[in-house]
Amino acid sequence: SASSYIAHGISLLGDDKWSTDRSVTLKLYTMGAEMEVMLGNVESSNRYSSEVLKQSDLSIMETLPLKMTKAMTIGSTDMKFDQSVKFYMRLLDELGCRVAWARKLVPVQAIMKLMRIIKRVKATPQSFYDKMVPIEDPRQKAIASVFSKLVYYAYMAGDMLLLVLGTCKLVEMTLDHGLNEYSAKSFSSLGSAIIISSEDFETAATFNMIALSMLKKFRGMHTSETTFLIYGPVLSWVKPFDDLIPPMRDAITEGLRSGDTEYAVWNLISSKILIKFIMGKPLASILNECSDTLLQCEDAAQTIT
Repeated sequence: SASSYIAHGISLLGDDKWSTDRSVTLKLYTMGAEMEVMLGNVESSNRYSSEVLKQSDLSIMETLPLKMTKAMTIGSTDMKFDQSVKFYMRLLDELGCRVAWARKLVPVQAIMKLMRIIKRVKATPQSFYDKMVPIEDPRQKAIASVFSKLVYYAYMAGDMLLLVLGTCKLVEMTLDHGLNEYSAKSFSSLGSAIIISSEDFETAATFNMIALSMLKKFRGMHTSETTFLIYGPVLSWVKPFDDLIPPMRDAITEGLRSGDTEYAVWNLISSKILIKFIMGKPLASILNECSDTLLQCEDAAQTIT
């Protein structure tokens, strides 16, 4: 397996590997930690991480992938979502990006930040978004990546206001620095948050149209997930249901191509079954779609319960 090749590669390095082959050593240990986590070997992953983290001369950007792996292990393997959230918040502090004044003040800060972002986005013309280009700064890319994980584990921990605050930060980063791979998703996520919090469908649609414009210009922006967020919770309130089905079907292929099978399946079920059920289509025709849909779900290695 890949982990065996990595272990063999490390064994070929000398005792002075951190001084003579620093770059190669760091890459091998980082890959080793990531591979072992994927295989469920948490203790082996921790050994790789510990070896790297005890090197005091490494920068935060060099150790960040390993620290991200450790945070993911805490959340996804140990199921300690709140601890994972705290770990990601500390990582952002190390990167010089403070998330909140204090954890207890997150609710207040999230509401204030959401109101400011809504006002700023609505005041910014579409021409601004049309001219945006992807960011090149590695540090800003790293911060965006950590924020995306923070948002996910905040959701898993049930901290919805921290989720909103983190998403607002991602939108703010897009406005200040340019596009990152989470820009479209963060705009569409805030659109959903706006509907839940204030039922302001017009403003939510504005956020989602901006997200759509980003998807049309750039690939690799979590297209399947973003499409589901746009056409599911938001545009279903302001557009005919028939208009939702084609883009969601297109997102199925994109999700499978990019490895985002979870949202490929959500788009599949929504476009073939849920939307048609909501529209009042005959149950017989919907049932005919169910068998094919389940087969496609199985092909995507998803279990539908």
